[in-house]
Amino acid sequence: MTEATNRPLSGLWQPTQLQKLHYGPGSVSKHLISALPSSSSKAFIITGTSLATRTPLVRQVEELLGQDRHAGTFSKIGEHAPVVALDQATELVGKDESIDTVISIGGGSPIDSAKAVSYRLHEKTEKYLYHIAIPTTLSAGECTMMAGYTESNGVKTGVRGKDLVPHVVLYDASFAEHTPERLWLSTGLRALDHAVELLYHPTASEMPARWMTLQAAGQLFEGLVEFKEGKKEDTITRLQLASFASLGFLGTNIKGGLGLSHALGYALGSPYGIPHGITSCLTLGHVVKLKAEDAEAAEQIARLIPFIGEKSSGDNKEDAKRVGDRILELVRKLELDHDLKSYKVGQDQIPIIVKRAIGKEEGEMYDKVEELFSMRVLITSVLPADGSPVPTTLQPTRLYPDSHISSPCPATVLPPIPILGLLFDAMPSSPPQPSAPEPAFDPSFAPHLARPNTTMTMDGQPIFRISSGYNFSTIEFGSGDCQNLLIKLYSGPRMIC
Repeated sequence: MTEATNRPLSGLWQPTQLQKLHYGPGSVSKHLISALPSSSSKAFIITGTSLATRTPLVRQVEELLGQDRHAGTFSKIGEHAPVVALDQATELVGKDESIDTVISIGGGSPIDSAKAVSYRLHEKTEKYLYHIAIPTTLSAGECTMMAGYTESNGVKTGVRGKDLVPHVVLYDASFAEHTPERLWLSTGLRALDHAVELLYHPTASEMPARWMTLQAAGQLFEGLVEFKEGKKEDTITRLQLASFASLGFLGTNIKGGLGLSHALGYALGSPYGIPHGITSCLTLGHVVKLKAEDAEAAEQIARLIPFIGEKSSGDNKEDAKRVGDRILELVRKLELDHDLKSYKVGQDQIPIIVKRAIGKEEGEMYDKVEELFSMRVLITSVLPADGSPVPTTLQPTRLYPDSHISSPCPATVLPPIPILGLLFDAMPSSPPQPSAPEPAFDPSFAPHLARPNTTMTMDGQPIFRISSGYNFSTIEFGSGDCQNLLIKLYSGPRMIC
């Protein structure tokens, strides 16, 4: 393999075996038959239950093939491509030696399953199947030489080989119209995840890989919002092309996995039943802000600024952080999951997730990734009304959802305060007197607490102000005898919140 470098600008791009890419409404009906490797080809369809039973798409493809070319259909591929279904599909295809083509219809799971079937058959026959992919999501599984599937223990694994890349891709907007909106949008974030992490991958080629990821990210930012506001045929097609551009020019000589967001996605996805599109919603924006601390990664991420409608500040680190913020904003604008509240991922799972993602149980990187799931709280100073500092014995601690912080100021009574996505009960170290009235809480500020430079009021008086740094937020409390309770919340994405 030849590694691409930025200084000097040099490298190698080795294209995949993709032969054709058709796009536009009606692409399947127009080009499926001509895409077959020969006039006598026999094709086996691999897809999921929903597409086979709730849409006419699979039946349409079967009818186009006709009895002479259709060798069979397997429609039990589930989310994350369980190995049990993969075993069944491999057995069926292996029984018919006349099958030379596999047609995958659906998202990443059917496409990866088709690749894996081809890989397994090659181990027995030394021949790969010709693969025609008909994607119905934006996950871009059709672009890679990886075939991921889930073992019986719930852990995602896979096989890799340049001969696993589909030979033909048919993007058909009329097929994608049957995809549920949430699935379509979340896999669009997955495509954005591909684009961003390929952009800062240290061995990605400058051209065409990085140039295409920049265009892809810009199109995804714009097109996903357009789709949310109202489905349009051309918008669907444009998003399909952006999905391909996010990963289709990866090449066969890139080294290693894409990046931390993808690693976390695999660690969170199949073990906890979270779709990979959603894992990208949870991880990408926050990982980008973390990568902004890496000068080389920040330099690449900052190139996205004009493609997402922003003006460069001239500071790569700040621009990269802004890209991360814009990704987080996009997730919320599309009304997709931005935390793990809807999923059964307990606090005790965090060390397992981190180890699974980075392959380590300790060290600086472990600590940084672990912080993506928790908050480390340090009360740095307490200033009473007369301005003299009050020593605090509180030590830095790590907070998770439903954790509590206690103020060392006995006279201070603060209500539960939702802040940065967590609900902290900020209570005095000594219980307040029963006669002490509880100040009125102004909930109108709650939606804004994650934003820098926000002041929250109680009984018309400001009680705290929030400002932010890379991985911390400073909360200044002022109430009663405690004029200022300065708390620093060191945090990353807070995906667990």
